[in-house]
Amino acid sequence: MHSTVTAAAPAALRRPTTVRTASIALLPGLFPPLPTSLEKRVRRALLLMLTLGATGGAIAWLVLSRDSDLAWPLAVAIAGSLVASAIRWHELPGDAFAIVGIAATAWVAEFVWLTGGPRSAQAALAVVPVLVLALGVSRRVGIPLALAASAVPALPLLYGVPTPHDTREAATLVAILAAIAVGGAFLMGEARAVVEIERVGTKRSEYYSVVAHELRNPLVAIGTMARVLARQSGTTVRADAIEAIAVEAKGALALLDGLNDIASIESGRLRLHRRAIDLCGVVREITSAPQTHDHPLEVTGIDESILVTVDDRRIGQVLRNLISNAAKYSPAGAPIGISVSVAKEHALVCVRDAGPGVPADERAQLFQKFARLSTAGGTRGSGLGLYISRMIVRDHDGDLWGEWPDDGGSLFCFTLPLRREA
Repeated sequence: MHSTVTAAAPAALRRPTTVRTASIALLPGLFPPLPTSLEKRVRRALLLMLTLGATGGAIAWLVLSRDSDLAWPLAVAIAGSLVASAIRWHELPGDAFAIVGIAATAWVAEFVWLTGGPRSAQAALAVVPVLVLALGVSRRVGIPLALAASAVPALPLLYGVPTPHDTREAATLVAILAAIAVGGAFLMGEARAVVEIERVGTKRSEYYSVVAHELRNPLVAIGTMARVLARQSGTTVRADAIEAIAVEAKGALALLDGLNDIASIESGRLRLHRRAIDLCGVVREITSAPQTHDHPLEVTGIDESILVTVDDRRIGQVLRNLISNAAKYSPAGAPIGISVSVAKEHALVCVRDAGPGVPADERAQLFQKFARLSTAGGTRGSGLGLYISRMIVRDHDGDLWGEWPDDGGSLFCFTLPLRREA
């Protein structure tokens, strides 16, 4: 059985490849290897639109008009457009692609003349060269040429004495095409800008990942050796200095972990290993572990099970970050409240501190990267925790937000969808 399936599978898989190979051999200009740049992708789409518009319009005219005098001219035009598609015009350097739009403009003008002058329904085809010129080359070259191409529907008015109706129709179409010429050029400019921003963002994320990877191991070694030396040190001053090195190394590691998380989130590489868990069990595990602060934790709502499908490591990271923030901003010894409940179809986890809260004019930047508020004082932190936590929760189809009760402090809550029973 296994050998039969193995032998049959390649034959089935070869069919799409064969079809694509035939397409590449017939029209390599339209079916090249997939372009890697926005410019080439847009140009290839424009070439396809140009070919389909030209051949479709010509064939429809021949079939519906049955004008034998136009059969040969239109047949030659169709053949010419298909032959032209055998050239990879989209790979022309820079503004040289404008030659395609100029040729298309001439072709449409001739086609309009052949099919009826001012009354030709084919005048609408002028939108194709307008788009080719507006989208396929730079604004500096594209806009003037596209505006010239938009005047094609007005050319038949020169063939004879036009009626007022013909003039109005042609002028309206020219105005519409001119607007498309200018708007299309600016739209393409904005698309190029967006692609460039995303490219720079991707490069930055990759840089974050490389820096985090290369610096993590040395910092781990420094922190480990500092703790060992602190235990072996014979003097208090020396031990304190070595312990300070360990603390700084730990802070630098936290920053690198944050940068690595940001790189993963913003590049779409954050991998969530979801499984069905009891959210209350995760909260119990985290709140019962030894804490690095002197704040008692008052936990409510964890006596029953609340089932969710999440990456428990990442959700634990979110909860630890909220508890850590609450400890940083609360007065020494003040309790931190943690509650778990169900709200409609979501689990709700809230962490409340007894700190000074967040000034109203600073709340908008609370979840931004590297945000440091005026209430931070001398507390350590990279300003990445809340940003990363919110992105993790949103990747789980939940949300995270802050509230500021009238009696003081801050309340940070996040939701997670409840597990749906099969």
